[in-house]
Amino acid sequence: MQLPGDSSSLFFIALYAETHFWFFRWFPSFLFAREPEVIFDAPRRLEPGEDLPVLLIVNDLHRFPAELSGCAVAVSRSHATPKRFDFPSITEFEVEHPFRRSMRAFILRIPRAELPSGLFYITCRITVKCGNKRHVVINDNLRTTGKLSFVCFAADDHLPGSGFCSYGDLHVHSQYSQSHVEFGPPIAVIDSLARASGLSFAALTDHSYDLACSMDNYLVPDPNLERWKTFQREISEIKRRGVILIPGEEVSCLNNKKEVVHLCGLGLREFIPGNLDGARKNRQRDRQLTVSETVHAIHEQGGIASAAHPGVKPGFFQRLFLRRGAWSEQDVQCGIDAMQILNNGFTPSWLNGKSMWINMLQCGYNVLLAAGNDAHGDFNRYRAITIPFLSIGENQGRFMGYAKTGVYGKRGTVSSLIAGIREGATFITTGPFAAICFSNSCAETAVSRRPVCGDVRELYIHAISTPEYGPVRTVKVYGCGDGDENLPEKRYFNRCYTEAPLKVCERIELSSLPGRPLYIRAEVVCDAPASHGGKSAAFTSAVFFR
Repeated sequence: MQLPGDSSSLFFIALYAETHFWFFRWFPSFLFAREPEVIFDAPRRLEPGEDLPVLLIVNDLHRFPAELSGCAVAVSRSHATPKRFDFPSITEFEVEHPFRRSMRAFILRIPRAELPSGLFYITCRITVKCGNKRHVVINDNLRTTGKLSFVCFAADDHLPGSGFCSYGDLHVHSQYSQSHVEFGPPIAVIDSLARASGLSFAALTDHSYDLACSMDNYLVPDPNLERWKTFQREISEIKRRGVILIPGEEVSCLNNKKEVVHLCGLGLREFIPGNLDGARKNRQRDRQLTVSETVHAIHEQGGIASAAHPGVKPGFFQRLFLRRGAWSEQDVQCGIDAMQILNNGFTPSWLNGKSMWINMLQCGYNVLLAAGNDAHGDFNRYRAITIPFLSIGENQGRFMGYAKTGVYGKRGTVSSLIAGIREGATFITTGPFAAICFSNSCAETAVSRRPVCGDVRELYIHAISTPEYGPVRTVKVYGCGDGDENLPEKRYFNRCYTEAPLKVCERIELSSLPGRPLYIRAEVVCDAPASHGGKSAAFTSAVFFR
């Protein structure tokens, strides 16, 4: 089943899908099988010079012991003979992590020299023996999935404008998010695949209700918070080679209607509770924090409070069983630093979130933009339980790193990234680089929470793309005049390019704008190849004026 582009109405949304949960022993489940979940995965994009990491996860081995053999990976281009890579012994590729009793993870590497440039396809197989039964798994053994080949693009260029910013995903789940319907990959796997895809950072935002559970049993609460402590320790101890892992948490808290919304805290040291929608028995009796209280707890630690998927409208079953609600402007006004309005492509949730963000700007709130894909693995495509116990759907247009947050300036530490985000020096993108600068140098960004002084006479709009994301098609600048909060945004600049440039710089005379604007923001759209959905776009946070 193909997952819809906007899956906000689904009952459960998760990868990797946990298929062994029952309400009670004889409860019917078409997804259940007496074997571990076996899932292959791979990055959707490969940075220049990087080998291809192919991930294999085998989950619930403590319940369903299995033997693995005959692992092979085939790489091919359209209408070409596949090239096969055999891995007769996968144990040498095993990843160390704290949950090895129940899960084994392997990263199989294929040298870059053995791979084609551009778009190619990956098909994986392994033989699994459970008891006396032996069968071959192609890509995964989840019932109702399509077993389609993975798609990867081996890039010849670095991400656009990467010399002027750091790119990352601000909403990623690891294996510490573990429940009845989902589990995630080891942190070391996220580190490896993020690096291979060209990301500079990833924020690990596991669920507050999962991080409060026992290491051995996700249904049992742990007052000592060993899972949280292990999570923090692993992030600090993991050997990194350039990817910055930001410790965070996705907190379940109460909006102004006393319904549950999710708020990502970035750069956290201390645990923040929130378990109302975690589907654990008796946890609803604990006191739940409001949005305002959660923001205060995050800021006390020097962290960033980011509204998670604020444009998503919960479905009927989410409201009924999990008390899920929706974000409102009143909630965002409780001190929220950022809004993750891009997390599921350009869908209704994106339009809802963008409209809310613009309304906040028009009211004078300089809330910055952020993007995160809510990935539970999802390195190549998004799999989700669409009908509980019956079907799993797939979305080819959603994966870790698809929607990226760009933080202006090269950031080499967690603290410098947090500082850049706090300053509002961000843009969001599915491809191109975009910036509003004080000069024709991309290094002098004007995008910040600090207002621009009245003596500034001109600003420059920069857009950079690569053949991977297509030539620049349009550059637009929108804004709002001071006192015009009840009127639609004005379009201050609009340029459509016919010569298909990959880099443009446009100068804007502020004196030419009709009235002193309260703020301006830029949008860049590129004509991406069909392999990237035919469109890639970038959106800057706002520049406010004194």
